[in-house]
Amino acid sequence: MSGAAFVEELRQVSRGARGPWGLINESSVPADAAAGETFLASLGVEDGRPVTTGRWLDRLAPGAEFVVAWGDCAVWGGPHSLEPNPAGATGTSMWLEPDFRSRRGLPVVNLPGCAPPHVLLATLERLLRWVVEGGDPPRLDEMGRPTGVYPEPWKGGLVTWAE
Repeated sequence: MSGAAFVEELRQVSRGARGPWGLINESSVPADAAAGETFLASLGVEDGRPVTTGRWLDRLAPGAEFVVAWGDCAVWGGPHSLEPNPAGATGTSMWLEPDFRSRRGLPVVNLPGCAPPHVLLATLERLLRWVVEGGDPPRLDEMGRPTGVYPEPWKGGLVTWAE
């Protein structure tokens, strides 16, 4: 799918023209005000201005069945958010506010670490089963991490769902 087609698909999703879907963010979210005349992270253009990561999150997150922040950049803002933080970068749940809930009532699911694919796959499998088959949503700890893949600090090796 080309860039223009992908942006159009995002627009369709944001208007509710697609079926159930989940949102995965793998980047920090730069503050729109820090962009000034340039832009730091955007996808597409509307009214002659770039559509920033934050604007896409604002549009897409409320309609998503679940929102996943994948990796330290998406969870905490990563190194981009360190002082002096000229980009005003932050994490997904900090951008969306602490009381954010997805369409199904789940807060942002945080998957900290350096974009761990095994954790993402195990979590997505659990979330998709919840959306398709019903039942209880995955349990999250106080940091918004799924307890099924973060039952304790990870020591390496294969990750499977523990619940």
